[in-house]
Amino acid sequence: MALPPGRLRKAHRGMPQRETAKARYRQHRERKRKRLDPTQQHKRDRLGWIIRYHHLEVDEPSRQRAEKSIVHYELAAIAESEEAFLRAIRRDAAPNGYARLVTGIP
Repeated sequence: MALPPGRLRKAHRGMPQRETAKARYRQHRERKRKRLDPTQQHKRDRLGWIIRYHHLEVDEPSRQRAEKSIVHYELAAIAESEEAFLRAIRRDAAPNGYARLVTGIP
């Protein structure tokens, strides 16, 4: 007697494979829950705001890497880094301010 494909797979899968699959699914659920954490989303939103507000040109791989790394820092550390960034922009700005940053004119 032939078994349907779904039941055939279950019949051949032993307990160790089943436990491994369950553990992998639990890990996936945990990672997904962490991605949806409101504090992490707030940090990503803040990064996006900084990039948009200052008209920074960021390539896609760099943006993704920044989003992955920023969630590991505390909000206070992010705010201090933002202040240092703003001081550096003000220091390097031309007399007319914003033009040098956006246009790249020395």
